[in-house]
Amino acid sequence: MKYTPLLLILFFASCMTTQKATSYLEDKGELPKICADKFPPKDSIVIRDSIHTDTVYQGESFFDTVYTVTTDTVTRTITKVLPAKVITKTNVQTKEVFRENTARVVQLQGDVSNCIEELNKKNKQVTELTEQSNGWKKKAKQRWWLIIALIVLLFRKPLLSLIPYKIPFISK
Repeated sequence: MKYTPLLLILFFASCMTTQKATSYLEDKGELPKICADKFPPKDSIVIRDSIHTDTVYQGESFFDTVYTVTTDTVTRTITKVLPAKVITKTNVQTKEVFRENTARVVQLQGDVSNCIEELNKKNKQVTELTEQSNGWKKKAKQRWWLIIALIVLLFRKPLLSLIPYKIPFISK
């Protein structure tokens, strides 16, 4: 019994919060290793190929006409010289490395799941309030009919006096 206060002090002093644990691991130099083991970076490499085609014409184009005359026949020969066509194809290959922070991904997945849970709670509250308002609408309609019935009941004699003929089972 005399050790109870000492045990209580030791119990409450030995509690370790996340801030204490983080600072302790940082002091020991183990925090980066633990984080790297728990959340290794995820690398993805994207290779993109693209082909560029260039066409170059070298030289000039010209036409040459040659006439050859033999006894009674004239032969005309047309020579068409086109410039040389040089096609150059360039293949470009680019590599892109994307490094994904998996610790951040896990944190965001937890945030998304918390948001979904909260959204489900809010949807449940909305459905309960909608059912409650539908019940109130029904009660309001019933009360209006009750008020109309009471008004007709209270003012039945003046209302019946406005009718020119007598109804046998209503009037006395």
